[in-house]
Amino acid sequence: MKKNNLLELQAEAIDFIAQNAPQAQSAIFPNLSPDELQKRLIERIQHPETMDQDKGTNFCWAAAITYIIWEDNPQTLAKAVIDLYNTGHFYYQEVHADPSPAVGVAVGSEAFHNNMNLKNKVDQLLFMTLADEEEYKGWTNIDKQYHPEDEDDPKWSGRVFDAIYRLYQDFGYEVAAFGSDFGNTFFVDDKYDYFEKASQVLDTHDIILFVNTQRFKQDYKSGWAKFKSDLRFFGNHYLRLGSITPHDNDEFTIGYWDYGAWKSELMTPEYFNKSVFGIIQLKKK
Repeated sequence: MKKNNLLELQAEAIDFIAQNAPQAQSAIFPNLSPDELQKRLIERIQHPETMDQDKGTNFCWAAAITYIIWEDNPQTLAKAVIDLYNTGHFYYQEVHADPSPAVGVAVGSEAFHNNMNLKNKVDQLLFMTLADEEEYKGWTNIDKQYHPEDEDDPKWSGRVFDAIYRLYQDFGYEVAAFGSDFGNTFFVDDKYDYFEKASQVLDTHDIILFVNTQRFKQDYKSGWAKFKSDLRFFGNHYLRLGSITPHDNDEFTIGYWDYGAWKSELMTPEYFNKSVFGIIQLKKK
């Protein structure tokens, strides 16, 4: 979870913002003022765990990785956000993105009236910019151009497993990934023991799970829930794994971050493997 030197990194990033925050209104992001940008940058640096992409959007893949980066390298990400605001170009490690004029206008506007939890406009700026970048689109992204309310449409804002793998690599992480968009059902043989894999590397890696959220968050003991879970054939959500705590009866508490808070679910390794469709492990920095 939290890095040992996080407070030091946060203080350095906030000092950088104080010295480099934009003074002039961006022509590219007309609905985001310089004062709001600075305020929301500091808020996100101080409290990355409160980032909430809202359940109505499909930005879980972007929230999961930016949470980790806000902990690992907040000053560099803050610089990338400030440069994006000033120039319209996002550059971080090997990730380059140039949001369209329609995306620029949407950030900070009423476009998010259905997504009230996504209220930090720096989050809007980052998520929309990454979602608009052609390089990190996958086979489901048949909607190539942003239109109002596409943040709610998986054909534009959602991402499949392979596309996320490429993005996380370009963010400068040593990445290993196991899984696919489909799997772990009675139609497809189990290819990976996701529970064992996560348990082995959790101390040395940040872990992002690709899950079927309806299956993952249900009471695994419910017979009806188990029947419904067997009918879930694909992953549809990314979340950050934080801890795996054993109990005496082959049950484990799975601690994870999702929608702005750390949460937990009780399940067995078998149910975990039926709920997870992929693991992305990023070596801790």
